[in-house]
Amino acid sequence: MITVQLLKSYCLSFMIYHVDAVSISAADIHILENCINRAMYRIFCACDSSSFESLKLSVGLSDMKGLGERKHYKFIGQLLCDNRYTGLMLVYVYNTV
Repeated sequence: MITVQLLKSYCLSFMIYHVDAVSISAADIHILENCINRAMYRIFCACDSSSFESLKLSVGLSDMKGLGERKHYKFIGQLLCDNRYTGLMLVYVYNTV
């Protein structure tokens, strides 16, 4: 469990460091999910996908897509609350639409 906690606190935060400022693609999410699955395999020696999902749920590792979206929305929400970045947000919205 110590290894899982280290994975969650150090590796996971390093892996999703850029997610809040940039939108990531489905391919990037798949790569990040694969990294987590490989780490869980090495820690618990599990070999099938149902084992990965049940292990991730039991240790509190959420899916990378949901985690990335929450982090991205939190970042955008903080920018919306700051009046200095209103112009920046308008440019961002214009470029993403």
